[in-house]
Amino acid sequence: MSRTYEGSLVLSRKEGERAYIIRENEEPICVKIERVKGDGVRIGIHADRDCLILREEVLERGDRGIYESVSDGELVTSEMYFNLREQK
Repeated sequence: MSRTYEGSLVLSRKEGERAYIIRENEEPICVKIERVKGDGVRIGIHADRDCLILREEVLERGDRGIYESVSDGELVTSEMYFNLREQK
């Protein structure tokens, strides 16, 4: 599945550096480059518990099964996530 994103921003960051995503009336989302090794990059994402973060391959599958929460790797189902969004 191919996606086109208008207005995308590409940043250069070094290991240990951060970037923030700021949305009106929302807590900021922090993206930190944790480690760069070979052709892989390990990133840390610090966001509210109700922020669902998906890898591209999970999104493309359209899997509404189990996702991993940003909070300590806690597993949540998509139903739990969408219920949280409705309560907000």
